[in-house]
Amino acid sequence: MNTGGGLGGVDGGDHTDRMLRCGIEELPNVTLVHVAGELDLSNARVLERALDSALQRDKPIIVELSGLGYLDSTGLHLLLKHGERAKQMGMDLVLACPTGFVTKVVRLLELDRLMRVFPDLGAALHATADEEVER
Repeated sequence: MNTGGGLGGVDGGDHTDRMLRCGIEELPNVTLVHVAGELDLSNARVLERALDSALQRDKPIIVELSGLGYLDSTGLHLLLKHGERAKQMGMDLVLACPTGFVTKVVRLLELDRLMRVFPDLGAALHATADEEVER
């Protein structure tokens, strides 16, 4: 499912490093954070800035990972930390579209027991829309 924004950041919310790109796309009831490249200690600040920006928008957040080929413990920590911050703020942060290596890491470390992880963007959008109605 293509929502049209991708990594360009519809609202100008583009955060880029040589190895990692994060774009923010505003939808009516959710903020999408598109992540592509490789995420590690050297560029984790790029994702942190994007997630900090998304948290300021007071809507559920979907972190779309279809373009992310690698992440290390720094990236996992950022996702968990921002997921917890979102929860404290009464919002939801979910992961969508993890591929290959990322899926293996998520399952191995049981990240899916701590955060909701969806195989595709459509399922994540549906779930967060349901949450927004309940808010």
